[in-house]
This record gives sequence, C-alpha cells and structure tokens, in this order.
Amino acid sequence: MFGELFQGAKGTRERTILREYWANLPKRDESGLWIEAGVRSAQRKWFAKGVGLIDAFLIAFAEKHSLKVWTLDKKLAAVLSADLRFLAET
Repeated sequence: MFGELFQGAKGTRERTILREYWANLPKRDESGLWIEAGVRSAQRKWFAKGVGLIDAFLIAFAEKHSLKVWTLDKKLAAVLSADLRFLAET
C-alpha cells in the first residue's frame, strides 16, 4: 500500500523522502490478513461497489487493530462503518 505513494512520486526527491519515511515506520507482518480481506470483500460485495483488494485490506487492518481510516475516496468511504471513519473537522 505504501507502494501507491511511490506510484505518484514526481521525481527522485519525492522517492528519496518516501524511502526515508518508510525506513523509519514501524512494520507489522500481516500476510494472512490479505486472505481475510479478500473473504470480507467477497462477503460484503465491495468489489461490485468499486472497492479493490488494497482498500479491503485497509479496512480489515483497521478493524483488527481498532484504527480509523481517513480517506477522500468516496467509494471506500461509502463502505466504511461509522466506527472506522476518521472525520476531520471542516
């Protein structure tokens, strides 16, 4: 998922910043959570709603660790339960 940031990097400077940031972030091995995300996505028909596997993984991760998801993605926001949504003040 961090790779999505690299996809949008506009040059060497941004890629360097991303690499340095990544090197300092705490990591978790959640390889089995990919299967759970796929199962949840299928059960809840998220793919038909425009929510892909990476977003399904984010939701599963947030649910597992009692975290909030902050997103501007309307499709992802539409399937997030209220307890998972991080709402910024406007």
